[in-house]
Amino acid sequence: LSAALAARTKKLQFVTNVYIVPLRHPVELAKATSSASYFSGGRICLGAGAGWVKEEFDLLGVDFKTRGKRFDECIEVMRKLWTGEMVEHHGEFFDFPPLQMTPVPEQPVPIYIGGTSKAALRRAARVGDGWMGPGQTIDDALKTVEQLNALRAEYGRSNEPFHMIVPLYSATLNDLDDIKRLIDAGVEGILSLPFAFTVAPNSTLDQKRAYLEGYANDVIARLR
Repeated sequence: LSAALAARTKKLQFVTNVYIVPLRHPVELAKATSSASYFSGGRICLGAGAGWVKEEFDLLGVDFKTRGKRFDECIEVMRKLWTGEMVEHHGEFFDFPPLQMTPVPEQPVPIYIGGTSKAALRRAARVGDGWMGPGQTIDDALKTVEQLNALRAEYGRSNEPFHMIVPLYSATLNDLDDIKRLIDAGVEGILSLPFAFTVAPNSTLDQKRAYLEGYANDVIARLR
């Protein structure tokens, strides 16, 4: 879907929210995201999560207990492949001889780690290019931002680029004061909740379009 939309646009950036990485093979995922990023001019970001539904892993025959380690190794593999160089990998979960991926984007696909668990926040601070929240109140979101900043300092990454996308699951979503508090804290993105929450579960196309136009005029335009 991101690739299709990117083909019809020029400025919009796209990010998954979130893709359960340990359920997939990293070579396949690296190829899909690399191609989409290359042909879109680098407008693709990978919002990535470890997953929490054990039944999904059972269905695909993937060990649920080792998903964290698999996640970390997937990130390592994908970043190797996104270099466009001849690389090989011999890890705990994945093993392949020398190969080269092409085409690759000018810059590696950014990985935004999703989740608010201790493991997710540590992974975001340790190896992520950014972080994506699942939805929080303004106060909880600001506390999480503080945690991430502290963890990034712990890992010696305070001076590296890091992007945060924070959805607000509260009545204050359209409150510009709250959104500005997030911006002041270093947050670069918020989220317009799905139509089922903002309009109605069975809303029409006209209702959805009217909501998006209102969001653009009442929120986005006023934050520029």
